[in-house]
Amino acid sequence: MTTNTNPQTIVDTFNTEHSSVTWVRYWTGTRDDAPKYDLTDGKAWLLGGHTPVVRVRGESSCIALTHVDVLPGQPDDIADDSRDLPDPVDAAQRVKEYISATGDGIYDVADGNPLYARDLEALRRATERASEVEMCAEKTQIDLEKARGEIAGLTAANQRLLNHLHAATPDLVTAQQRADQAEDRATDLANRLHHAEQEIASHNKAVTHWAEQVEELKKQLAVLEPTEPQYLIWSHKQLAWWGPGGHGYRLDICNAGRFPLDKAQDHATTRTWPAGKKTPPEVVIPAPPLHILADPERIGEWTNEQIEKATAEKIAARAATAEVA
Repeated sequence: MTTNTNPQTIVDTFNTEHSSVTWVRYWTGTRDDAPKYDLTDGKAWLLGGHTPVVRVRGESSCIALTHVDVLPGQPDDIADDSRDLPDPVDAAQRVKEYISATGDGIYDVADGNPLYARDLEALRRATERASEVEMCAEKTQIDLEKARGEIAGLTAANQRLLNHLHAATPDLVTAQQRADQAEDRATDLANRLHHAEQEIASHNKAVTHWAEQVEELKKQLAVLEPTEPQYLIWSHKQLAWWGPGGHGYRLDICNAGRFPLDKAQDHATTRTWPAGKKTPPEVVIPAPPLHILADPERIGEWTNEQIEKATAEKIAARAATAEVA
C-alpha cells in the first residue's frame, strides 16, 4: 500500500477505493515471507488510534494495511467497464496456475451441471494449441513471402541471362548452362512455395478445428447456468450464509445453500424479528450468476449490494405494515 503520514487518511482512502469484501494479498509476518490470499471482512479502521488495519477472513487477528495489497479487479489492467479480453496466452497461464493450486475434480455444481477442473484444462490447452498454430502459420507466411521474392528475383535473373545469350554468341553454351541452373533453382523454389502453401492450408484447418473445440466447450459451460432461479439466505445474526438444505452456516458464498424463492422466503421467516430490533435476522438475495461468482473482485461488491438492498426492502415492508396497523 502507499505510505502516508496520516493514519486516518490511509483508512479513509482504503475504504473509499475498496469495498468491505475485497480480494487481497497479505502477510502475517514480514513482507519477505510468502504471501497469503483471501477476502477482507469489513471496512478498515484505526487500531489503538494510530495503526490502520483491516480484518481478513480466516485470520483471528487484524492485518496492518502496510502488509495488505489489493488485487486488481481485472487481468492485464483492463477496465471494469471495458469489453476487452485478456491475452489468451496470459489467461491460459493463469488458469494453469489456478488448477495447479486448486487441484483436480469438481469445482462447482449448478442445477445438477458440474464444472470440472478438466473442463478449464481443456480450454487452456485448446488456447495454447491455437496460439502455437497461429505462430506457425505466421512463420510459414513469412517464409512464403520470402520464397516469392526469391522466385521473382531468379525469374528476373533468368530473363537477363536469356538476353545475354542473344547478345553473346561465343558464351552461348555457358550462358545456357547458367540459365538451366537458374531454371532448376526456380523450379525448386516453386516446389517449396507449393509445399509452404500446403502447410498454411493444413495450419488453417487446425486453427478452425481448435476454434470449433473452444466454441463447443463454451456451449458446455453455458448450460451450467441454472434454469430455475435460485436464492441464498444471509443471516445478519450469524454473519454467514445458510447452508445447503437449511443446515448450518457457511462463510464462503460458494458453499452456501441454494433454494427456490418460496422455500428461501419460508426459511427466512422462521426466526422471530423482535420489535425493538432494527435489522431483520435473515434476508433473501438472488444467487449470483456464474460469471460474477467466478470473479473474486466483483462477487464481494455484488453480494454487499444485494444484502443491503434486501435488508432495506424488508425494513420498509415492516414499516409499511406497522403504519397500516
